[in-house]
Amino acid sequence: MNILTVLNNDAKGGNQSRQVLVEAAAIARQTWADVTLLGIDADGVNSSCESAMAQMLAYKQTFLAMFSDLGKDCPYTLERPVSKIVMPAPGVYENLEVLQGRFKNLSVRVRQGSPGTQILGEAVDAGSTLIVMGNYKSTPLCRMVANEAACSVLAVKGETRHKRVVCCLDQDNISQVSLEMVSQLTTSYQAELELVGITHSGELKEVVDRQMDHLVQYYQTKGINTLVRLVEDKTMTAFFSRYAKNHLICVWMGEKSRLQKLFARQGVTKLIDDAGSSVLILR
Repeated sequence: MNILTVLNNDAKGGNQSRQVLVEAAAIARQTWADVTLLGIDADGVNSSCESAMAQMLAYKQTFLAMFSDLGKDCPYTLERPVSKIVMPAPGVYENLEVLQGRFKNLSVRVRQGSPGTQILGEAVDAGSTLIVMGNYKSTPLCRMVANEAACSVLAVKGETRHKRVVCCLDQDNISQVSLEMVSQLTTSYQAELELVGITHSGELKEVVDRQMDHLVQYYQTKGINTLVRLVEDKTMTAFFSRYAKNHLICVWMGEKSRLQKLFARQGVTKLIDDAGSSVLILR
């Protein structure tokens, strides 16, 4: 897994960026993912990005501090010499210096240019499976990235420790990667998991029940207790607008998802704009 974490270069946005870092670190702790911390220097096309990089390096130290309890087991600690006693032959002992530490990448990058273009470009270049970024009223950037990105996007807002994760997974087509991501987030938050099944006009609810049962069994094998709710397709937008106030909302929007037609581009935009809490767009 590769997490692209988009941060605000401006020190005034420190609180918002720390919230994004907390979310990214929690997921990284569950997945041992490679992580890229990305800052955008929108106005520095023809100048140095030293100040932006300095801010990003400060964010890196904040991120690493969130793993301090792991000590030498932190996957992002740089390699360091460690003294180790070895026995190269029977009865012969040698004190050997070996390198230990870091087995996952933690990269810090600053890209210059239009923020949306640079974030999407970095996601492609890095092979990101998840973009984590802030969702705030002061900028439509998160909305654009959530709509355009080829990978999943976590739009961070409100509480960072949700008590419930509400997922509409379009039960026929959900990818294994997205199933795992929901599992990891639920475990990280120590939250309840609620699965939302969509009932369509002319479709038997018993069919949806059977499909949802497979998902329930999948999460129960991982030790996650799961609630199930069936919602009619025509009420889905209103349902999520109501639930997006206090819970983490997860919506599967992959290429084969029926939610693509149900929400359409404007629907996802409205969901992100109206959300009082974080929203995860799964792909």
